[in-house]
Amino acid sequence: MPVYNAGGALRQAVASVLAQTFEDFELIVVDDGSTDGAIDDLRRFDDERIRLVRNDANIGAAASRNRALGLAGGQYIAIADSDDLMQPRRLEVQLGRFDEEPDLDLVAGASQVFGDADPVSPVSVPATTHAALTLGLRYGPSFFHGSTMVRRRAMQSVEGYRDLPLTEDYDLYSRLLLSGHRFGAVTDVVLLYRNHPGGISKTRAAEARRVHSETSERLRADVEIPALEDLIASARREPVGWRAEPRLRYLKLLGRTAREHLGGPRRVALRCGVAAACCGLTTWGSLLMHLLRRVAR
Repeated sequence: MPVYNAGGALRQAVASVLAQTFEDFELIVVDDGSTDGAIDDLRRFDDERIRLVRNDANIGAAASRNRALGLAGGQYIAIADSDDLMQPRRLEVQLGRFDEEPDLDLVAGASQVFGDADPVSPVSVPATTHAALTLGLRYGPSFFHGSTMVRRRAMQSVEGYRDLPLTEDYDLYSRLLLSGHRFGAVTDVVLLYRNHPGGISKTRAAEARRVHSETSERLRADVEIPALEDLIASARREPVGWRAEPRLRYLKLLGRTAREHLGGPRRVALRCGVAAACCGLTTWGSLLMHLLRRVAR
């Protein structure tokens, strides 16, 4: 957890970590040159799981996370920010997904957004399978960084975060994907993300869009579209009912990817259309099958 002038939100963030139902963890807090005195609130927590380290100067969130990564002794790294709130079962449910699929290297989770004067937003549920997440990440992440848990060895294999002023999380995901690491997610809400109207992503929106676009272009050029059997398996696994958002988003991604490849490798368009037809949602399935008939002419 990197900290820089987090104010009163820091105490809430730390308390949410210490309230986890899975209790065998260490919380590494990196003070990145704070001047507001909020870091002193950590002394109020009498918990040996908290480990506080201080940077000699302000080096930024990415470098601070890399320092924490170098100090971590656990097998998994749960990303945390100094103003967001973990849900109590976050570590438990994400570790359960790793146990369920041992070949996964990153597990994201569902989130909700809140603000000091705003109500909590509806649940945002990411896609849950590697194939669906791979398609989505070619255009941008569908989950908050603070909802992710990553195998420590996977992060070390790509040398952690790069020193970027913005979107270092998307850059990390891209390098993990290009290195062959596998992603998954849980539909449980694991994070309450605090919205800051004056946050860095809004005050420097133009630069953020540029960096995001460069990363997206690199992924679309270099990440291979998943095999047909993986796309179909993902279509059948994505949740239905009140948590059907990942399935709907996945269908849209299949359609977007199919259209993108109409003028080139049409086998990719066909692959995406067949997978969409297996989702069992008539509207999108019919639309994509109509698209495929045009491709076949």
